[in-house]
Amino acid sequence: DPTAILLFDGVFLLRPELRGCWDFRIFVEVDFKVSVARARQRDVTLFGDSTTVQERYAKRYVPGQQIYFAESQPDKQADVIIHNNEPAEPELEWRK
Repeated sequence: DPTAILLFDGVFLLRPELRGCWDFRIFVEVDFKVSVARARQRDVTLFGDSTTVQERYAKRYVPGQQIYFAESQPDKQADVIIHNNEPAEPELEWRK
C-alpha cells in the first residue's frame, strides 16, 4: 500500500550505503555512560553477570559505536534526534 509506513529499528542504519533507503531518519541518542548502566541491568540474563556485561560493552559495543559515530555521523544524517538519557522525559531535536 503506497500509504503504508514501514519502520526500521536498529543500530548502524544511518551508514552511507543505507542513507538513500530512508525517507525519514530518527536517531536516538544516549550517552555511553547511560547506555552501559542500562545494559548492566538489562543484559545480565544474556551474559551472566553485570561485570561481564560491563566488560563486553567496554571492549566491543562502545568502541563499535564510536567508530560508527566518527565515520557515519548519524546525528548529522537524522531528521530528528531523540535525546533519551531520561526515558520519562525524552527531548526532540528537529534537524531538517
